[in-house]
Amino acid sequence: MHADYRYYGGSMHDNRSETTKLLHLVQVLWARADGDASEPPAELHFRIAIPEFGNDVKDKNPNTPLPPSFHGGTFRGWGQVLMKALTPNGFVKYHIKASVVRKGIFKHKERAYSPFVFLPPSPPPPLFPTPPEVLSVRDLDHLGPLWHYDTASTTVRHGIFGSRGQAVLTLWMPNVSHFPRILRIPFILCLVFRTQPVNDTSGAAPPSHVLPPPAQLDKAALHLRRSIRTCARGGVHNHTRVVDKDPTDNFLHGITPQTDAWALKQTDGTSHWEQGHIWRGLLTLKEVPNFANRQITWKYALVCEVPIKGIGNGAKLDSWDIEVGSGITAGTSVVPTSEESMLDLPPDYFEGINDGGDEDDGDEYDMEKKN
Repeated sequence: MHADYRYYGGSMHDNRSETTKLLHLVQVLWARADGDASEPPAELHFRIAIPEFGNDVKDKNPNTPLPPSFHGGTFRGWGQVLMKALTPNGFVKYHIKASVVRKGIFKHKERAYSPFVFLPPSPPPPLFPTPPEVLSVRDLDHLGPLWHYDTASTTVRHGIFGSRGQAVLTLWMPNVSHFPRILRIPFILCLVFRTQPVNDTSGAAPPSHVLPPPAQLDKAALHLRRSIRTCARGGVHNHTRVVDKDPTDNFLHGITPQTDAWALKQTDGTSHWEQGHIWRGLLTLKEVPNFANRQITWKYALVCEVPIKGIGNGAKLDSWDIEVGSGITAGTSVVPTSEESMLDLPPDYFEGINDGGDEDDGDEYDMEKKN
């Protein structure tokens, strides 16, 4: 079995690459003794125990935690634009290589390759809190320590000289150390509009001239963002991608927000009107767990955006970094083939095999599929 990762660094017109071998295990399944003319068995069964640590020879660290399988996608640099090619951002690949060695000058070595997905074990999944059945903007301030929130506010206005108001976007997530893959994770997103201060508080609804522009609730989005940092041969490359390829990548897809009625509020001796929109739902993460070392790092965050009509209006929130866990326990770190489609790994992961053979040091990378 062989595991390595390739990472890229440098600017868009100065691409550099390195390959580091992290793990190399060898098992002899069958060997013919001298003078033995018997045929080999039709099937050879074997089992490989993947250790917790690898061996990063280039970093001179014999206890390197093995990273999960990973593929950072591709970016197009200036040279790649002219050559109509794409350069990977960095990847971690695992594969098993079976070799048949025949003695003799003209006996060539036959090889077969099979990639597989590896995820390191993570702590037991945490218990997630259950949101209340009925929620209002006022209730959100009393969710308690089981929830963690992040918030951002922005000024909204009608035209250049129109009324001014405020839009506050807040995201609540369970207050846990990590979020396991595949599990359904509850979240609450709230958009609150506050008008400018008003003097007349006798009405049952806010005056039309102080109402903020309406939000485009059907275009609200909550996506996962992945940031990758790679360092190769002294060059550093940073790449950020928002996972928004499919409509279902928006965690608000199919969720109808709850809209509260306008209510008059008192703050620091002034009066203003307030209205809230609340989304409640469950999100599922398919990405591989976070990983970080000197050469390659990737991490995740949630980003929210609710468009608001008017030039320059809109509510945006970049949340804190979240820790993705593998969701599996020790001893079951190899992902079954039936679940590979549930991972955020492109087809390139299963097509390019790093030959890391017995004689080479893993720096040559064969991008052709071996049969």
